[in-house]
Amino acid sequence: MADKRSGQAIHVPASAAMPPVASKVPGLAYAPHYLDGAPMEEVDGIRVVGDAEIGPQTVGAAVDFIDALDLPAASGTRHLIVGTGASAALRGGQVTGIVRLTTGATAGNDAILVRNGHTMSLPPFTSGAVNKRMWFTAKVSVVDGLGDGAVLVGLAPSTTADMDVEPTDGVYYYLANAGTDMKCVARKAGASSTIVAAAFATAGQTLTAGTMNELSVSMDPNGTISAYVNGILVGQLVGSDPNIPTASTLTVVIGRSTQSATARNLDCDYYLIAQEV
Repeated sequence: MADKRSGQAIHVPASAAMPPVASKVPGLAYAPHYLDGAPMEEVDGIRVVGDAEIGPQTVGAAVDFIDALDLPAASGTRHLIVGTGASAALRGGQVTGIVRLTTGATAGNDAILVRNGHTMSLPPFTSGAVNKRMWFTAKVSVVDGLGDGAVLVGLAPSTTADMDVEPTDGVYYYLANAGTDMKCVARKAGASSTIVAAAFATAGQTLTAGTMNELSVSMDPNGTISAYVNGILVGQLVGSDPNIPTASTLTVVIGRSTQSATARNLDCDYYLIAQEV
C-alpha cells in the first residue's frame, strides 16, 4: 500500500495487521504472516520507500509480469535469462501476468531468471540489537517433468548459472534432480544449514506438477530466518547461525534444469523482495 499523494509507503505494523497462521514448527503454534511488516505496495523498479518519521525505510522490488519490460532476456533490463537454449515468454499475453521459463532440450540445460539491478546483503546478526528485517516471496509452478531436473527459488549470487549445483551462497528453496520435495537452506561459502529438509511434507502438502505454490522467507529483528510454504511456517534458523550469508551479494534467482532430452518449463506468477536499510 502507498500514499499516492505523498509517494510514501504505508508499512503494515509488525505483528498487528495480519492474522497469525498455523505453524508446523514444533513448540510454535502460530506465527506472524510471512509478509508482516513488509512494504505492501508494488515497486516498479527499484526505489527507497518510507520516511524516518513514519517508519523504517526499505528498498525492494515486486514484479507481477504484466509488462513486457519484465520479460527475461539475455540482455534484459529488469531480468536476465541464463542457460543454453533457454527462453522466456509471457503466458497467454500480458494479461495473465505469468512468465514461463523453458530450458533447452539437451540434458543439463537450464532456464534461469536473474533479477538485474537489485542486489542485497543479509545483515549480520548482532546480539541484543534491533536488526534489519528482510522479506522474499515468489509464486511458482513446476509445470511439467517433476523429478526431471533441479529447481531453485530464492536469493543467490547473480552469477548462478547451473541449477544442478547449489550456489556457494544464498537463502533459497531447492529441489534436487529426481527429487519430490524442496528443502530450504541458508548457505555461506559452500557450507549449508538446513532450515527445513522437506518443506512441502512439513506443511502437509505435496509438490505437484502444474500447481502454483508460494515459497517465502523472512528475517526478523532477532536475525531469525523463517521459511513458509503457502503461508505455513515450516522452519526457522536462528540469526547467529554461521551459514547465513551475511557477507554475500545476493539477488532473486528462479530457475530449473532438465536432465532428459526434453525441454522443461517453470512458471513464475510474481515475486517480492525487500529489506530495511
